[in-house]
Amino acid sequence: MGLDANGFKKKNYSDIYDEMEVKARELFGDDINTSERSPLGILIRLFAWFHSKGWELAEKVYNSAFVSKAEGVQLDYLTPLYNTKRNPEQAAVVSLAFTGTPNFTILEGTQFTTENDVYFVLTQDVKLSTSGTGTGSAVALFAGPAGNVLANTITIQAEPSADVLTVTNPLGATEGRDIETDLELVGRLLDSTAGNGYGTTNAIRAAILEVPNVRAVSVIENNENTAVGGNDPKSIHAYVLGGDAQAIAEAIYEKKAGGIKPMGAQVRTVYDASGNPQTVRFDYATQVSIYVEVDITTNAGFPINGITLVKDEIVRLIGGTASDGTIYVGSQMGEDVIVSQLTRAVFNITGIDDAKVRVGTSAASLGTANLVIADNQVAQTDTAKVSVI
Repeated sequence: MGLDANGFKKKNYSDIYDEMEVKARELFGDDINTSERSPLGILIRLFAWFHSKGWELAEKVYNSAFVSKAEGVQLDYLTPLYNTKRNPEQAAVVSLAFTGTPNFTILEGTQFTTENDVYFVLTQDVKLSTSGTGTGSAVALFAGPAGNVLANTITIQAEPSADVLTVTNPLGATEGRDIETDLELVGRLLDSTAGNGYGTTNAIRAAILEVPNVRAVSVIENNENTAVGGNDPKSIHAYVLGGDAQAIAEAIYEKKAGGIKPMGAQVRTVYDASGNPQTVRFDYATQVSIYVEVDITTNAGFPINGITLVKDEIVRLIGGTASDGTIYVGSQMGEDVIVSQLTRAVFNITGIDDAKVRVGTSAASLGTANLVIADNQVAQTDTAKVSVI
């Protein structure tokens, strides 16, 4: 064991103990007492335990050189090799709507909150109209998924003003997330290797995946001299889940081959190295809402929060918003929803003896058949769409 042509294989506690016991019998005779209560037996077990920790450390040092095996800070140290870095935690953003004294200006930095004390800070001055209404952008005071509050929940003035009568958020806050996990980062790094090239669909896809908040990408190429599937001859059509439209367009232009026409309803202008405007098109992906029903049989080992854990496990695999507000990438573009994969995921939760999973695109169409997702679609769900019975 150790490092050889086949890689690194560590010695565990039992391996080391067995070796030390054999050596002790060689030195002191076969009749030496090495039981767990004998002085020599206790010493052997102590030294074996400490040596096993050294082997564990050696294994981690060895694994730190490989993207698929590195963890934590060691994984971060590998990201410069891919010209990227771990995505940091991010604060949620939201649009607030106000009513109040006509022509009154609500200053940037003014704070508003929900009933459960999730605070948001106005990022711009908002001057109310002559009718006393106005809107402005705000960002959560603290980063993380807790800022992804529902619509019409930011209704309290943290700094009350007689000139502001009401405040609310017509839409839910979005984009709040925890720091990128090791699993998410590894997947993105492995995808990004194609980004070193140019002119290929893989290179374009990898470049788009580097845009912040992009969760899935599919790039369809038409190499024919005639239109295919609504795409012009010699064209590409990118379908993207999430991300800023301008940044996506710039990523496409940077990697696409000359003479290849980007297709799509999203139209943005980018500038080439000479400063000339270039038109880039793409489409945001169609999200297919997935409803899931999980029928489980449990035993005494099923945790108190087991139902929540089951729901989160389903969301983690399909993709969407978990119970704590974390947004998981889950399915890639065009990836079908496979019932057997969901069933296996459910058994990751302890205390489950049996599980039956049904899926559908609505609560009324649940079944045991896999769901086919088109190339321009991506499956997504959330805990409200997952029921556990």
